[in-house]
Amino acid sequence: MTVTMEVPSVSWLGSKPRRRRNKCLRPAVRLNKAEEALEKARDSNDFALAMFYEKELAFQLSSHIVHTIYWTSVSGKGAEPKGELAKAIDETFGSYARFKAQLFAATLALEAFGWGVLGYHPTTGKLMVLQCENHQKLTAWGIQPILVLDVFEHA
Repeated sequence: MTVTMEVPSVSWLGSKPRRRRNKCLRPAVRLNKAEEALEKARDSNDFALAMFYEKELAFQLSSHIVHTIYWTSVSGKGAEPKGELAKAIDETFGSYARFKAQLFAATLALEAFGWGVLGYHPTTGKLMVLQCENHQKLTAWGIQPILVLDVFEHA
C-alpha cells in the first residue's frame, strides 16, 4: 500500500503556514518507508524490529490522518456547524458553547504535543471529545475523527 496525501489549497494563510503545511506531507513518505522496512523485518524474522516499525506505522499513519483532517477543515471563517452536526453537538454536549469549552479544555490539558479531537463513535452513535497525544495515543477504537485541534506545530 502506498499512501499519498492531498492537501487542499489554503492560500489565504500566506507563505509561512504553507511551508509548515508542506512539512506535514512528510508522514506519507515516512509511512511508505516504514511499511517497506516492516516487510523486510518480517521476512528476516526480526520481530523486535517489526514491532518498532509497527509503532512507526501507527504514528505516521495517524499523523497523516489528523493532518489531512486539519488542513481540510481550515477555512478561516470560524462559523458554527449547521445541520446534522449541530444537532448531534446539541444532543451530546447540551450546546455548541459547552462542546467548544470541553474541546478547548481537553486540548489545552495535553502535556506535550497532540490534538484535541471531536469524533463520532459508530458503536455508541455519539460524538466524543478526546485528547490525542502525539498523533495516535489516547484514542478510542473505532472513532471517526471529525475535527481536530493541534496543540503543537500548527497551534
